[in-house]
Amino acid sequence: MYANGNAIRIRVNRGLVAGIFVGLIIAASFAFLTAHQDRLTFSSLTPNTLGGNNPAASGRDPLLWPFSRDSIWNLPIGSNARYVWAGIHHATSMAYFTDADILVLQPSAPATTVYANYDDWGAGTRCSAQGGALFTAPIPADFVVPGSHQGSPDGDTPNAAAAILAADGHTIIQTQPFARCAGQSPTSHYMFGSEDLYGTGETGSHGGSGLSALGGTVRLGELVPGGTIRHSLKLNIDSANFYPGLGGYRWPAWKSDAGGAGYGGSIPEVRMGSLLAPKPDFPIDTLETEPGKIVAAAFRDYGGYIVDTSGWSIYNFVTERSPAGSVQDEFNKAWGYSLNAGVGANGWARDLDKIFTNLYVVDNWDKATWQTVSVSNGNVGVGLGTPRVGWAPEFGQVPPPPPPPPPPSPPPALTGTTITLTTSKSPSEINETVAVSGRLTDASGSPVAGRVVSLEWSADQITWYPEGQIGQFSAADTNGAFSDHMAFRGSGDHSEYIRARFVGDATFATSLSSVVTQAVVKLAVSAPPSPPTSPPPAAEPPATPDRSEPAPTTPKNLSPTMLLLALVSILLAAAAALLRQRVRMDRSSGRRTRPGRRTNASRKPLPFDDPDDDLEYPL
Repeated sequence: MYANGNAIRIRVNRGLVAGIFVGLIIAASFAFLTAHQDRLTFSSLTPNTLGGNNPAASGRDPLLWPFSRDSIWNLPIGSNARYVWAGIHHATSMAYFTDADILVLQPSAPATTVYANYDDWGAGTRCSAQGGALFTAPIPADFVVPGSHQGSPDGDTPNAAAAILAADGHTIIQTQPFARCAGQSPTSHYMFGSEDLYGTGETGSHGGSGLSALGGTVRLGELVPGGTIRHSLKLNIDSANFYPGLGGYRWPAWKSDAGGAGYGGSIPEVRMGSLLAPKPDFPIDTLETEPGKIVAAAFRDYGGYIVDTSGWSIYNFVTERSPAGSVQDEFNKAWGYSLNAGVGANGWARDLDKIFTNLYVVDNWDKATWQTVSVSNGNVGVGLGTPRVGWAPEFGQVPPPPPPPPPPSPPPALTGTTITLTTSKSPSEINETVAVSGRLTDASGSPVAGRVVSLEWSADQITWYPEGQIGQFSAADTNGAFSDHMAFRGSGDHSEYIRARFVGDATFATSLSSVVTQAVVKLAVSAPPSPPTSPPPAAEPPATPDRSEPAPTTPKNLSPTMLLLALVSILLAAAAALLRQRVRMDRSSGRRTRPGRRTNASRKPLPFDDPDDDLEYPL
């Protein structure tokens, strides 16, 4: 991915900085979890299987009106509440769009195993089991909750937080996102801490705030003609309203989306966990519709807690979907128009706009104030002062948890299975398409057909993830075989690891293949042809052992030597030139024989002058 060594060094340096930063985040996260471990739970949705609201003076039905009298979901607002303007923006996409919590409160229903699915809010359907069993809880056999992209009335990728009451009648099992497609086992992914149906029920699986999915849910029988909502509401509204500072949350919330990242509000009091309510003099009688007046009265007397972001510009309070039905269907049938409404579409839509844009924050509400209110035994409301309406009645005699049932008979022995897995080639080039295939067989080696095998990936064989390109293979064929294609990514030579998993069913046991190591290499680039090489020189004879060759020495500075050699060369050249000139002169005058020289001498004497000029004789 990088063009040169400098880029690689930059990458390494950036990686080092990123590693330090992630380390600091992880350390801070562990510190936070340690400090808040007593609150590390997510409440989930508990369905109303009986319908209606029974405000009996005693013996309050926990399935219809859950949690203790001093639960934040049941406390009315007090006369000393301090109101701060919330400035909620007008919804521009829809006046209301449903977000349903999945409530299953039938402890005598058949025990049903819920399996892991990792589709979450992506392109998958959430329908198929992709991992092992998460838990077993009472769920009616005919209760269907459409998954993602399945035409659910709650949207393409509903939040689907779920609260399921265990067989003991106390424990609320919490998970998200829950699905149970027709003819298949139920699935979910994220598990959260349990709550007691008779406890305060504060925490839960609404991921934006960490608050309950059962408490604050509008139940069946509450938003109908003559209905009353005797608890606070849960609000999912646009994150443009939430203040990003101060961690993005306040009590009773214990978290916010990415620490408030992406929030766009400017009022510090409006954060995850804020309790919103209109002032006591809000003119409810001026609203156009009866359901609008029911919702407005609940806001005025109990308020509504911000628990999540809607992801778009809408108004929303959370409603029930359970084996007994859904508030959405009940509303449409009771009033003759849809719970979901476009902006300004009818009186219901206009009422919601008037209610939400007239909300204030009940600002004097925190953990210490709740403790004061809690011990008042019904005499003080939220924000202190006289409560606007009476507290919830007592449960009466709270049944103790039933004794544990006798251990079930051991299930029939499951047939063992084996998975083989291979890739079409290893090593493969980076981004090259590779076939991944395998076979699922039973203990005798016979094929197991029609079962789905999932693929897992790891970079280090320590942490494993659902593989993103294949994820799940198509159901094994009649020979137990399955296959698909993927590419291994990266920027340099390295190894990656994959393995196949079968989660098992009522007949066949779960199994896991051996780890397949895939070598991944850079794209091979053909090198230019090398120039022809000369034959190696003949080998030198070995040096005589008893005579060591002196090591040659190199002058530290050759300039003076070179200058001296140049000067000597010039002098020698000059001397040679003079000698050549003298030879030419001698040849031009010629050498005579002795007689000839005498003849010439007799003809023309030649003087010879010595330096002292004292001799002169002919040659």
